[in-house]
Amino acid sequence: AAKAPRSGDDGATSSSRTWCRDVRQLETRGSMAMQRPRPFPEFTSDRQELVSPSHRPSRIILIRHGESLGNVSELVYTEQPDWKIPLSENGIQQSYEAGRQLREIIGSTHAVIYHSPYARAVQSTQYMLHALDADQVVVVR
Repeated sequence: AAKAPRSGDDGATSSSRTWCRDVRQLETRGSMAMQRPRPFPEFTSDRQELVSPSHRPSRIILIRHGESLGNVSELVYTEQPDWKIPLSENGIQQSYEAGRQLREIIGSTHAVIYHSPYARAVQSTQYMLHALDADQVVVVR
């Protein structure tokens, strides 16, 4: 059974490494407005139609972020702002598993992923992307 990568592991493909580097760069910025990741490098104009306003998705799948340190202990909220609270180790495992399940659900179709700028949502997306194939994801916003 495949194990989810831990915070410092680097068992990723080149496209997910690029994504992870972008996320780490975004996480170091101070403003929440700066927390939005850039599209995947593979994003091309022929995929633009999949994210255009005229394209309607065939389904919408909602996934909540993994367990955060705030879910483990509410004392965390007294030490740092809500939007900076990261995932717990269990939350990392949950996010990776959610990505594996999402990969099975979407199969050969494409996904457009939207997430909150909160640290735990960015991290959840990052670990979910470790489990997805790069060609399954059109863009991440």
